[in-house]
Amino acid sequence: MQAVITTRHNKAEYLSSVLKKAGLTLQAYEGFDTDTLGSFCKTVERRDSPEACALIKAKIACEATGSAFGIGSEGSFGGGPYSSFFNWNQEVLCFYDTQTEQAIYAYAEGPVGLESIPFTNRKVLTEWVNRFPGQRWMLLKQENVTKGLTHNSLLKMAKSSIIKEGDMISPDLRAMYSPTRQILLAEVAKDLQYRLQSHCPECHARDFVVKKHESGLPCGLCRTATSKVRAHISHCTMCGYQQAERLDDVADPYYCSVCNP
Repeated sequence: MQAVITTRHNKAEYLSSVLKKAGLTLQAYEGFDTDTLGSFCKTVERRDSPEACALIKAKIACEATGSAFGIGSEGSFGGGPYSSFFNWNQEVLCFYDTQTEQAIYAYAEGPVGLESIPFTNRKVLTEWVNRFPGQRWMLLKQENVTKGLTHNSLLKMAKSSIIKEGDMISPDLRAMYSPTRQILLAEVAKDLQYRLQSHCPECHARDFVVKKHESGLPCGLCRTATSKVRAHISHCTMCGYQQAERLDDVADPYYCSVCNP
């Protein structure tokens, strides 16, 4: 089974080895400028959700090449549960089947140490970029953005005073220039692999995985429903079939609003 991914940033390279385990080979389609949907340097703001952008890219891959299966990828940075301490990376993959019109979304997320810093002096810059081997950078000077800069390029620019105090040095987060992001792309590929290999027992559609959680696990002492999860619900988006996987029989009274108000 072959799928086409819309990308200009070598993403097929970081996804292929994992998706091959699901019987999927990837071909890259580079004829669409994905930055028109939003760019990391903010010259183009993203207007749609990550899922919507990934679906657009997956459909474009199918329309442009005639492939039955398309893949779109969208990365986001910022927010997350520890926004005061870490930058946060979320990756979304969309697998689109033209015959069934099923769109399958896979996810991976995690903290990253990458962030922007203002240029102060060469010593600080050298120490900063050396923390991220292989990472490339962007130089932001007012309205001008220079992308894809290596460590050496940055340091030469600083030495020749092209970089001025207060100019912003930002990580270039395009996939081929960010080893940190490449790790998370491999993780989101694993989630898609799992979803492609998980079939509905009723209609055999892909992506029969846990999509909902049922709370209300009863307290072990008084049987009052607690907020703890009592079951994971696998759901088929194609035929609607659901299957519940029950967890523990009772919850620790610690979580009970009656026994431990």
